[in-house]
Amino acid sequence: MKWYFVLLFCLPLGVSAQDILKGIISDETGNAIPNATILAKQNNSMTSSDQYGQFSIPVNVLPISIVIKHQSYQHLDTVIYKIDSSTKFKLKNKTNVLQEVLVNTGYQWLPKESATGSIVQLDRELLTKRTSWNVLQQMEGLATGLQYDNRSGNAQLNIRGLGSFSSILSKPLIVVDNFPFEGDINSINPNEVASISILKDAAATSIYGARAGNGVIVINLKKPNLANKLDVSWDYSLTQKPNVAYQPTMNSSDFIDVEMMLFEKGFYKASLQNVNNRNIVFSPVVLLLNRVAKGEISQEEASKAIDQYRKTDYRNQLQDGFYRMAVNNQLNMGYSFGTEKALTRIALGYKKTLPAAKGNQTDQLNLRWSTQLKIGEKLNITPGLTYTKTLGKNRGYNPSYPISISGGKSNLYPYASLFTDDGTALPIAYQYNPVFLDTVGNGNLLDWTFRPLQEADAIQVDRDAKYIAFDMQFNYIIGNGWRLSALYNYENETADNKTIYTESAYYFRDLYNKFTVQDAGKFVNSLPKGQIVDFNIGQMTSHKARVQVDYFKKWGLHDLVFLFGGELSDRLADTKGSRVYGFDPNTQLSRPVNYSNSLQTYRNYFGLQNIPYLDQFSKRNNRFISLYFNGAYTLMDRYILSASARQDASNNFGKQTNNRWNPLWSVGGSWLVNKEHFLADLTFLDNMKVSFTYGFGGNVGGNTALYPLISNAKAVSYWIANQPYARVSSLANSKLKWEQVQQTNYGLSFSLWRQKLTFSLEYYKKVSTDLLAADNIDPTHGFTNLERNVGKLSSKGVDFQLGSQISRGDFKWNGQFLFSYNKNNVDTYNGGKYTSPALVSNSGTTNRPMEGYSLYPVFAYKFEGLDGLTGDPLGILDNGTSKDYSKLLNVPNHELRYYGTGLPVFYGSFRHALQYKDFGFSFNILYKGGHYFQKSTIMYANLFNSWATHADYDLRWQQPGDELKTTVPSLIYPANSSRDSFYANAEPNILKGDLIRLQDVQFSYDLKIKNIRYLKNMRLNLNAYNLGILWKKANTPLDPDYSFMPPARTYSVGLNMQF
Repeated sequence: MKWYFVLLFCLPLGVSAQDILKGIISDETGNAIPNATILAKQNNSMTSSDQYGQFSIPVNVLPISIVIKHQSYQHLDTVIYKIDSSTKFKLKNKTNVLQEVLVNTGYQWLPKESATGSIVQLDRELLTKRTSWNVLQQMEGLATGLQYDNRSGNAQLNIRGLGSFSSILSKPLIVVDNFPFEGDINSINPNEVASISILKDAAATSIYGARAGNGVIVINLKKPNLANKLDVSWDYSLTQKPNVAYQPTMNSSDFIDVEMMLFEKGFYKASLQNVNNRNIVFSPVVLLLNRVAKGEISQEEASKAIDQYRKTDYRNQLQDGFYRMAVNNQLNMGYSFGTEKALTRIALGYKKTLPAAKGNQTDQLNLRWSTQLKIGEKLNITPGLTYTKTLGKNRGYNPSYPISISGGKSNLYPYASLFTDDGTALPIAYQYNPVFLDTVGNGNLLDWTFRPLQEADAIQVDRDAKYIAFDMQFNYIIGNGWRLSALYNYENETADNKTIYTESAYYFRDLYNKFTVQDAGKFVNSLPKGQIVDFNIGQMTSHKARVQVDYFKKWGLHDLVFLFGGELSDRLADTKGSRVYGFDPNTQLSRPVNYSNSLQTYRNYFGLQNIPYLDQFSKRNNRFISLYFNGAYTLMDRYILSASARQDASNNFGKQTNNRWNPLWSVGGSWLVNKEHFLADLTFLDNMKVSFTYGFGGNVGGNTALYPLISNAKAVSYWIANQPYARVSSLANSKLKWEQVQQTNYGLSFSLWRQKLTFSLEYYKKVSTDLLAADNIDPTHGFTNLERNVGKLSSKGVDFQLGSQISRGDFKWNGQFLFSYNKNNVDTYNGGKYTSPALVSNSGTTNRPMEGYSLYPVFAYKFEGLDGLTGDPLGILDNGTSKDYSKLLNVPNHELRYYGTGLPVFYGSFRHALQYKDFGFSFNILYKGGHYFQKSTIMYANLFNSWATHADYDLRWQQPGDELKTTVPSLIYPANSSRDSFYANAEPNILKGDLIRLQDVQFSYDLKIKNIRYLKNMRLNLNAYNLGILWKKANTPLDPDYSFMPPARTYSVGLNMQF
């Protein structure tokens, strides 16, 4: 510690020889200007301002001339006569030069013009065009190369296409305020986001190493700003009820006709006469027909009831009883205060969400605190704290259409009734034969029927989640262009989920009745009464630390900027699950049950069973250590060379794999053409840039490891010996490597006439090697497959952006056209092979790598139309038409028809924004194409056996000649499941996915209220989202973007104020 005290005494001695001029550079509105050059003429000293606009420079003599330069502002030449604690300098915008755009890579801020890599910057104004409760949802349609795959209902993002066989590994890395984000993205308040940088190529991403092979999204949160001391925003939105009738289905009358036909042909006879048919569900119509056949009721009575069923459709009751308009209400306030030495911002956000499912509610509180401390002339300390509390109360049963049931069926018959006119819940055929339920137990059992409306309130799911993040950053200016930074980040996320099955819940009643037995004339039960409560607690704790050295040097015609450093990260994920029986919410006590033994069930109907045991615990620790470097050299302000490198090591791979892993690196160069002297006369040219980058990124993750993974289980989980045991859950992969992504990028961009026209074009290639996928192994190992490095994937693409803005007095117009193209090919694949039935089933929605084809390939059986006499579908076998469906289903893969990919090959948007005086109007149109999707259709075997209906039933072949106007096969009895599968996966059900949709519209008005003191701006916004498809290639009522139900339209109103 002695050196520390010596340094403290030495510092004042240095200051006595020369003074230090400290200052803050801002624009005319008070916003900080980073990267401005400051020159002290008399002693020829030079420095630059930091991201907060602050600088310090030695001064040998007073007065002294100070020159401040920045390419986006007018030069300031002033004289300093005395040294104050801090001097403020304001620069005026140039009238003929565009304001510089700064981007954040997570390691440094730099002018976009100086970046050789491919980076897209989304500012706050652009992000607020769409009110969203999730920060990632705000970006859709705003950036080239950013693709949203909504087919599953949960948006999956990729940057410049897929770089891995795994959907998990294809996700981009999310970075929030300098560090990779480990928590739930919903914990980030979208209103606290200042800007987002999207890093797309190797030069931009390789500094993140083995986690960034598929791009990086850098989210920058708001910082203290005295120019806007207080900002308040309020948003309120309404979303229409979901359309439960969206999926095309049969109507009730047609379904009943099929049931009557099947009954006449004896389809139900064996099941109805089976004495053990208690686990078989029958519909009301079939039971009525059976009673007529047995002479219990007349045909007239049955027909009258059946006619009433024909008029019934439970979709209306489902929509009214279980759904409502969704409501979102959000309020946010941010307040900045302090001095230049200590500046603080506190932000508070509250969000209340009432989803479309009735009875569900989520409340979220966001608190964020950030401070900028300037200690002395060289040290800046920036601590920050984020806290998010989320409380959710949800119904445990929220059915969609069609309602899923069991008892040998998959879907509920369409003419069911869910409740009476006065709201009384009605039972439906669900798991057991209704006749069996009418007589079972003779009053000694709990009600065994299933009532959907009652079930919705009988199960409650509570969620209590907390997210805490703390970060601390130290920046120390060493001098002579050197700066030292030390950063620390801590994250902790806890999610406490609780599912409560009350005694009225079907799950409780079913379990209770099963374990009811008769002993000595009395009914006893092994399961206690009271609630069944499932607990699931997940906790994530993350520590990250980084030490970094930055250097900046400008001399003559040369600029040199570089940084190097190292970082450590440790992430621990811990989950705990448990269940209690007989829980009393008043006493908070539960009752023990017998887990160890197999128990008798009611009348031995269900054999011997164990009471379900749900206790489980898991823990996973991921650690990384990394070294990195990034630098750029600029000659004559227009020739730029860049380079970066990073070495990673992880505990998931071990020393052997880490040693095999080569450092990830990139190089790049750019030429700022507009700064050439021979173009000085082209006054219409604002800027022009040509760039090239090449480098490597990586992917880390997957479900394999260098060493075997062992799972331990308690005795009650091993019903054979009732002893604790261990099992191998994953085999070792001694040759495991990390995936590697090689990227090449060429870019050209320019703007003309003060940005009246902007142009950007990038062409790129990606080659991903050592890709992980499941590979078949000898089953004598105890496993049928193991995840190995088995493939290579290449892709190429284009990102194009054309923009224009026109300003004429009070009128302003801004238009942006975005176009992205990406096509991939599996060059090598040595993993498990796929048969033709696997390739055509759910084609395009499941990633099945096939060498020589795109990812998410779309295959189909070749189709030769319908037989004119029978309506049977015809295929091609041995170069001729065939109806041998068992052979047609298993044709060689090369005899399938290949269409392309299930992901759009090209996509983009067309944005418009108009402003007239205080009125604003904007809209965003999205488009995509070059892809295919597989629609569902009628499958008669599923209709007969599982009650799975489809509207294609109305289009079926019914008589000769129909084959000229339909491709839907005829209904035959008995049904042929192979025939059904052939047609369902044949060419007629593959459609083009090209479409154009109106994504959002916004109206705004800037309110002028002069009587409110300190009010700077007030804006009222009216927004509408998910407005629908304007055009699509396929002739279908379905939305090709969604495999299930598309999102409903949303309308919102918002108010934003700045003080």
